[in-house]
Amino acid sequence: MKNTINQEGAASLLFTLVMIIIISLLAIGFSVITTNDQKATLDKSVSLQAEYAAQSGINSVVEGIINHNSAVSQSSTSTCAPTDGVIPTFPNPNTRITCLKWSYSPQSLVYSSANSLSTIINPVSASGSPTSISEVDITWGPSDSMPKTTYTSFTNSSLSGVVSDNFPILKIVTANFDMSNLTTTYVVPVSGSSSVVALGTPGINIISVGCGATSAKTCTAKLKCLQWTANVANSSCKATNGGLLTTSSFDGSQLSINISGIQSTGGAAVQFSNSQVQIDSTAQNGNTVKRLVAGYTIGGASAWSPTLTAATVSTALCKNFEFDNSGNSTGSPYLGSVRACY
Repeated sequence: MKNTINQEGAASLLFTLVMIIIISLLAIGFSVITTNDQKATLDKSVSLQAEYAAQSGINSVVEGIINHNSAVSQSSTSTCAPTDGVIPTFPNPNTRITCLKWSYSPQSLVYSSANSLSTIINPVSASGSPTSISEVDITWGPSDSMPKTTYTSFTNSSLSGVVSDNFPILKIVTANFDMSNLTTTYVVPVSGSSSVVALGTPGINIISVGCGATSAKTCTAKLKCLQWTANVANSSCKATNGGLLTTSSFDGSQLSINISGIQSTGGAAVQFSNSQVQIDSTAQNGNTVKRLVAGYTIGGASAWSPTLTAATVSTALCKNFEFDNSGNSTGSPYLGSVRACY
């Protein structure tokens, strides 16, 4: 009997010890999980604060453009610390903007989640002089960045084989400054290698471009023969081979679009003067750094909006792009009712 009691007591003690160990391990596990969750929440909060700070830097430049702040609205800057109160400050001493730059002549025009967009292509060289453009590269894709199936083959005579879930077909409308050459082109993404494709003669055209694999997130159309002619009526644009470029998806879905170009002479990348302000903002919160690059289209609430107007010149009715620059100074001339680019 005594041995039985001793065995039961030992078993109870062993069971108690095992339960204590299990409970302790569970407590330690919950503590580690809680600590990791708190650390993840803190890291996310720090990262979001850095991202919001970078966004505020972009917003401050946009606000300066709208309000004609001379520190912003007159020229580009390559310095990281512009003055005149452009860089915002924050209550948290660990949060600050480390670099804020903007360019009025970026090498690419960037648009996100756009149903359609219109921009004036006014190419200049690195020195800012007007230059001719031989090729425009348009990279586009669905705004959600999800891979879409490209077309394996397509007859460039009709759009009867369009599939709604496939990679979006790009619609491009181009026009030179006097609107004498107006071209509408549907760009069909197909699987295969990419090459430079001619937009075609003024009117309506259907072309296909290679996007690589049969499933793609983005596709690049390398386009030539844009039917843009030099604008001889304005000395500031006499050598410029540019005009209006409008893009949208064939089915009306939202796209992310990047536009770049190549000079006719030398093959260097062109810069786009006064089409879009590209803003580069870097912010830091503790050890977390966030960098955002945004494109602000010149227009909207500012005085920079290009408007399509009709004016009578000699005996013909023509259309002009009239650029109202009377409210600020950017080095671009104020235009009246004349055939001219800005």
